[in-house]
Amino acid sequence: MKRSTFLRYLGAGALTTLGLHHSVTAPTAAAQGAGLTIQWFGHTSALFTGDGQRILVNPFRALGCTAGFR
Repeated sequence: MKRSTFLRYLGAGALTTLGLHHSVTAPTAAAQGAGLTIQWFGHTSALFTGDGQRILVNPFRALGCTAGFR
């Protein structure tokens, strides 16, 4: 790997890591007065909380270099 390519990946990785520390919470009102809270963890991960339930989503497709990963 070329040094310039490595440094570019290193910079992108550092920015992504720093961005993961800033999650976003967005409360939304529902019909019965209960709420839905969506907390974003970065990239494609989010936690949906409401009505006493919590659903963690991270859509992931095992394609390309991650084929066969479980």
